[in-house]
Amino acid sequence: MSKFTPGPWETLGPEGYPCKVYAGDMNICDIRGWGYLTGVGGLKLSDDKAAEIQDANAHLIACAPQLYNIACRCAEYLRSTPWDTQTCLYDDLVAVIAKAEGTAANAPTAPKRQETAL
Repeated sequence: MSKFTPGPWETLGPEGYPCKVYAGDMNICDIRGWGYLTGVGGLKLSDDKAAEIQDANAHLIACAPQLYNIACRCAEYLRSTPWDTQTCLYDDLVAVIAKAEGTAANAPTAPKRQETAL
């Protein structure tokens, strides 16, 4: 597993505006960009639309440890499954796991699929 902060991660912020992602008491990240979403020279979105975007970003970031865990489990399952039709899905999972581990430019960290004779 990569060296990121273990989950669970949760969103925290004013009602309707989860602007931070926490793992327990540790602040994982602050969701920024309010000025760009609402301001001059930016997207000029309404406060409600900007809050909706920040909320969605916070929730996606907060589920990152779980998504990583599921991707690793699926890749391991697909690696040991003899179906050739799953190769693209397996390759996609290996790529996203490598990206999450910060090794996307390097060789995949997940093992190669087993080739089986039919």
